[in-house]
Amino acid sequence: MRYARAKTARLTLLYGESPWRIIALSLGFILAVALIYPLNEWLRPADGVPITYTQIAQDPSLFLESLYFSTLTFTTLGMGGYEPLGWGQVIATLNTTFGAILVALLVFVFGRRAAR
Repeated sequence: MRYARAKTARLTLLYGESPWRIIALSLGFILAVALIYPLNEWLRPADGVPITYTQIAQDPSLFLESLYFSTLTFTTLGMGGYEPLGWGQVIATLNTTFGAILVALLVFVFGRRAAR
């Protein structure tokens, strides 16, 4: 029990000490969201055909489009060439929110390290 409590404290309290943790979490989050979009046709490119895992199996480059959109929404750029559908809108909103928070946290960590 003491080991689990120490590990949890280290992961949460020392989180702001390492920019690599924030970068790794950000990349993992972008990838996880890119994997979620094709589940139920929650992402449609401008050509009007939603991206699904069936289509990705036929053309693996479609996963890069899902990853691209996930990266765009995480960085809050949003180019407009894609349309999230249904729950995809909620996922895109969460992606943008967590992206803004994690980028701000990364800037804070770098500022904190520079002030030392």
